[in-house]
Amino acid sequence: YSEPLKFYLTAGEHKIQLSGEREPLMLSEITFCHTKEAPAYSDYIASHKQVRADNAETKIIQAEDMYLKSEKSNYPINDRTSAYTQPQQANQILLNCMGGTRWQKVGSSVSWRVSVEKTGCYKIAPRYKQDYISGIKVYRKLKINGEVPFKEAEQLEFSYDNSWQCRALGNGKEDYLFYFEAGKEYILEMEVTLGDMDNILRRTEATLDKLNEIYKEILMVTGASPDKYRDYSFEKIIPAIKEEFLRVNGAGGERVAQLTKMEYLTQRMSDDSSEIAGKFSTFQDNLSALGTWITDMSNQPLCFDYIALVPEENEAPKAEGGFFKNLSFQCRLFASSFVVDYSSIGKLEETDEDNSIKVWVFTGRDQMN
Repeated sequence: YSEPLKFYLTAGEHKIQLSGEREPLMLSEITFCHTKEAPAYSDYIASHKQVRADNAETKIIQAEDMYLKSEKSNYPINDRTSAYTQPQQANQILLNCMGGTRWQKVGSSVSWRVSVEKTGCYKIAPRYKQDYISGIKVYRKLKINGEVPFKEAEQLEFSYDNSWQCRALGNGKEDYLFYFEAGKEYILEMEVTLGDMDNILRRTEATLDKLNEIYKEILMVTGASPDKYRDYSFEKIIPAIKEEFLRVNGAGGERVAQLTKMEYLTQRMSDDSSEIAGKFSTFQDNLSALGTWITDMSNQPLCFDYIALVPEENEAPKAEGGFFKNLSFQCRLFASSFVVDYSSIGKLEETDEDNSIKVWVFTGRDQMN
């Protein structure tokens, strides 16, 4: 669920019990409170629209310069696929991005400190890449100083593309504007959320539970190796297998193939009971694959290069340079490969020996880098 769970309590005393399942946990306190409902975007912007940051400049916040993070794995990473990634050098490996598959678990959050020189409304335009899950959107929840500014910011979409993208946060029809006061520091936070995928995954999980029950019923009748030439009359034992499978309308791409395959298989087994024994092994394999699909779709990987605060009248920065700029960068990468000494990591100058530390590491080059 993308939103906090709500519990109904009547007036009077209640007993709250937490039972340990696995892993240690420390509790400081438990608070019962009403969740604060964020206003609609139309209400939010109506109270700030009149304040314009005229003649203000676009401000860039480097994504790798994080303020707080909820996971140790959310550390800066390197990208050398684009000349427009900031900062970028052909002869050095720079930590110039954050995220990717290290920022994909639901609830994982990263924040940055931001400020503006002129009070007014700004667009928030991250330069991002989502080429990890083909054809599928990923989602983030935006908070400013710990609060969601408006309802629509609870599930911001980031579409799939092989290239870097730089777009102002919005709904596809309009760009959202965010109010910032000059001289005041703000904490801009992005949290991984399932967005519109939460309902799809819940329905798929419920369907998988029902299909597992059907699998057990088949196993009790046929054994581990059913005779594909024998008629088990499953239509009398297991009613309406097809009705047990809920159609899931995902976004598309290769990730929807597993759902289509399972739907086709259960359709065949439902329409013709003589197919059940022959398809039993395939049915078992597809149950395992569907469970893996649910786990994979729960991940929401996304990579950020920078976050731009763009005044209302300005356009978001370009995500990529021209063909010749990228070609020039690739040529410089190629040329630097003849100069860089790949046999050593780091460089120890004779004059720096007194201020240097020698380290021996029993790992591979990737870990050392």
